[in-house]
Amino acid sequence: MEKQQPLPTESFWGTHHEVCQIEGFWYMAGFMEATAAFRSEFEPRKDDILLTSFTKTGSTWLKALCYNILDEEENDILAKENPHGVVPTLDITFLQDRVQHMLLNSPPGRGRLLHTHLPCSYLPEKVRSSPRGCKLVYVARNPKDTLVSLWHFLNKNVEVDQFPLESAVETFCSGVMPFGPFFEHVAGYWEESKKRPNGVLFLRYEDLCRNPEEQVRKLASFLGREKWIDVEKVLWRSSLNRLKELEVNTGEVVNEGQHFRNSTYFRTGAVGDWKNYLTSDMARREYIIDSPAISNTPMDNHQLLPTESFWGSHTKNVFQVEGFWYLAQHMESIAAFRSEFEPRNDDILLTSFIKTGTTWLKALCSNILDEEDNDVLAKENPHDVVPALEIAFLLDQVQHLLLNSPPGRSRLLHTHLPCSYLPEKVRSSGCKLVYVARNPKDTLVSMWHFLNKMVKAYPGGPLSLERAVEAFCSGVMPWGPYYEHVVGYWEESKERPNEVLFLKYEDLCKNPEEQVRKLALFLGRKTSVDVEKVLWRSSLNRLKELEVNKNGVRTDAPHIPNSIYFRTGTVGDWKNYLTSDMAQRIDQLTRVKLQGTGLSFDDE
Repeated sequence: MEKQQPLPTESFWGTHHEVCQIEGFWYMAGFMEATAAFRSEFEPRKDDILLTSFTKTGSTWLKALCYNILDEEENDILAKENPHGVVPTLDITFLQDRVQHMLLNSPPGRGRLLHTHLPCSYLPEKVRSSPRGCKLVYVARNPKDTLVSLWHFLNKNVEVDQFPLESAVETFCSGVMPFGPFFEHVAGYWEESKKRPNGVLFLRYEDLCRNPEEQVRKLASFLGREKWIDVEKVLWRSSLNRLKELEVNTGEVVNEGQHFRNSTYFRTGAVGDWKNYLTSDMARREYIIDSPAISNTPMDNHQLLPTESFWGSHTKNVFQVEGFWYLAQHMESIAAFRSEFEPRNDDILLTSFIKTGTTWLKALCSNILDEEDNDVLAKENPHDVVPALEIAFLLDQVQHLLLNSPPGRSRLLHTHLPCSYLPEKVRSSGCKLVYVARNPKDTLVSMWHFLNKMVKAYPGGPLSLERAVEAFCSGVMPWGPYYEHVVGYWEESKERPNEVLFLKYEDLCKNPEEQVRKLALFLGRKTSVDVEKVLWRSSLNRLKELEVNKNGVRTDAPHIPNSIYFRTGTVGDWKNYLTSDMAQRIDQLTRVKLQGTGLSFDDE
C-alpha cells in the first residue's frame, strides 16, 4: 500500500485469498486499494464521528446505536437499510460511488457517521494529527467470543469448505487475519483513548450487554446528544433481535457495496458464547501469556495495564492492577470471579500467597469439614477439591459446584487474590476467610523450585536463584508483592477477627494439633474433630504417595502435574539454598515492610 510493495503475504482461512502485512498488521489484498485511497484522500471534518473496531466485536450494534442516537429527525432508516449500508466501512468501501457521494454531499454542520476496521496506528494521518478533529468510538470484545463469532461469520461467507475451529484458533493466535493481530489492535485504541479521552471513547461489548442504558447515556454524552436522548427508543431500534427480523436483514439480501449477506451479521451476540464451542485447551492457549499487548478484558474497568516480564519470559507476561501483579491467562477468570461471584454467608474462602502452605491448608480444611468421613483426598488432589476461583471460576465443573452446592452446607473455596482485590460482595457477605502465611525466605525457595518445574517453555532454561531473589524483592511476580499481600490479610484479621483467621505455616508445623483445633473452632465444625485423623489424612507425606498425586494433573491447569505440589514442606529449608547475602537482603526488606505491623516470622 502506498508504494510499499512487495509486502509480506499469507493465505487466509484455508482459501486462495491473501492477506498482506504492513507495519505489523494484516489486510485483505482485495481491499488494499480502498484502504490506500481512504488513508491518502479522506478529508475529515471536525464534526465527523468515526466508529472503529476489530472484526466481529460489536460493529453492527455500535453502528445502529450511534445512528439512532444521532437521528434527530426520527427517520428510523435502519428499518429499511442494514447498519453497514448506512454507516460505511471506509477501508472497504471508500472508492464506491455511493460512499463518495455521501462524503462529498453531506451538509456541513451535521456530523458524518463513518466506520473503519483499521488499527489506530494506521488511520489516515489527518485523522490522527488533528487534536481537535473528529471523534473516535472504539468497541472491544472478549477475545474468545470474538474468535467464535469470526469463525461462524467467515464460514458462512467464504466460499470454501468449513474451516475447522482448531485451525481458526491457530489463525487467531498467530494474528494472521484481516486487521490482526487482535490484541495489538485493541491495545492501540486503548492507549489512544488514554491520551485523548475527549476525542476517543473506548467501549466494551460486555458492558453494553450488561448495562445498556448506562452505556448508551455515556455514548450519547460523548457524541453531544445527552440532552435529547430517548434511551429506551434507541435501545429498541438498535436491538439485534429487532434488526435481524427486518426484511432487509433476512434471506439473501445484500446491500449495494457490501460483500456479505445482511443476515450473516446477526447470530446470537451472547456474552460467553465461546463456552459452547471452545475446548478447555483452546480457551487456555498460552498465546495470551506472551502477547506484547493484552486481552481486552483485563480486570475491572477493563484497562490495559502496566506490564513486565516474569521468570525468564522473553515478553511481558505479568500485568499490574492496583499495585499487584497477575498472569495474563488468569485475568478473564479474575474479572468474572470479581464481578459474578455470589458469596453465601456460610462460605469458607481460603486465601494465601503462592507457595505458603496452600495445599496443606486445603487438605486440612477439607478433612475438618468432612463429617461424612468420605476421605475425598484419597482420590482427588486438594486443588481439585478446593478450586482456586481466580484461576478456575469459568470452568464448567466449578460453575456446577457453585450453583449446585446444597444450602446449609459450606462451600470450601480458595483464592490467591490480595485482600484489597477480593470481590466486593465477599466482605459484606459474612463468609469466613482463612489466610495462611509463611516465612518469606522459605516462600521464595519453594516458589523457585515450583516454577522451575512448571515453567519449561521460556528461553534460557531454569531461572537462577539470583534472578528469583530479584523477582521476589521487586514484587513483580503473580499476586506479588509478597509483603503487601501478607500485610493486607494481617490487618483484615485484626479488624475482623471473627471472620478472618490468620495462620502461620510455621505454627502449623510446630503445633499441628493446637492449630487444627483452632481452625476447626473457627470453621464452626458442628461435631468434635478427630485431630489425629485429620492430621494423618492431610499430611503431605501421605498425600504425595497417593496415585492421584503421583501421576495426575490439575483439572483447572492440565499442564501442571499434581506431583510438583509436594516437595519437603520443611521450615528453614531456605538455609540449603540462599547465600548469606541473599538471606540478609530479604531479612532487611522484611524488617522494613513489616515494621509497625506487629507481624513477624520464625526462620526455623
